[in-house]
Amino acid sequence: MGSTASAPGLPIVMSATTPAAEVAAIRAALGDACRDATAADAREALFIGGFESLPADAWQVIDDVRRSRVSESV
Repeated sequence: MGSTASAPGLPIVMSATTPAAEVAAIRAALGDACRDATAADAREALFIGGFESLPADAWQVIDDVRRSRVSESV
């Protein structure tokens, strides 16, 4: 059995017009949820290790894997 390169999970998407204070509040809430001991079992079951703010190109690895799989099947 093989494996693929590490890749980020699905992004949390907000409108480009979301106020900075609201973005900060959402990021803080996600951080709090990741530190909440009572949610540890749920995070583990969902394979959630944390949340990070990533640049758009961080998801390029997913397209790279898809392209390599397509070229292997041709």
